[in-house]
Amino acid sequence: MTSKYLEQHRRWWAQTLGSELAEARVVMPKEHYAKLVRIATDLEERIPILLGKLIVDYFEAVESGQMEIKPPIPKATRKMPDQSQLEQLCQLLSWSRFPDDTGASRFRQIALVTTLAHEHAQGRKPTASSVGRIIDSHVSQIDLMARALEERGVIDRVHTPNIRPGVSGKVLYLNPDAANALNKSHVRAIGSSIVPVLEPE
Repeated sequence: MTSKYLEQHRRWWAQTLGSELAEARVVMPKEHYAKLVRIATDLEERIPILLGKLIVDYFEAVESGQMEIKPPIPKATRKMPDQSQLEQLCQLLSWSRFPDDTGASRFRQIALVTTLAHEHAQGRKPTASSVGRIIDSHVSQIDLMARALEERGVIDRVHTPNIRPGVSGKVLYLNPDAANALNKSHVRAIGSSIVPVLEPE
């Protein structure tokens, strides 16, 4: 997009989005998007405005009893490592010898893993920001460590909307099979298992 087009778009959007309107993004299959484009073309309506009208019509139909909302199928609860798996993972982290890792970095990794386990046990959804607030540390340091552990298969970073009202972020989960994933990553990195009993499959 050219800067001229972007400026025109911003100007149109500022005029269209009044104080009584709110912006929201919509994700849909491509086949349905093609249908939406055809409808918008026929009605000579901009797609964001058309989507808003369709959603409002849907809500009004539900509230009037003309239509019933089918509740979405809830996602399966993520399985977390149990206590023995967590202890094994912490041992492997301390015994690992990834290039550029130091004893201090391994200790911080163990601290992050146990903090995540505790937060999930309390029913919370930890993010790099929330962990940073807990330990009074820069978010960037936590995020960098989480990314490294994600590459090694220890952590899953899952984008989650509305963690706090109006705020989305990436929730940090421990992989239930983190020990094996970490060991396989160790083999790829330096050519040997962390401990002999964890030979790669």
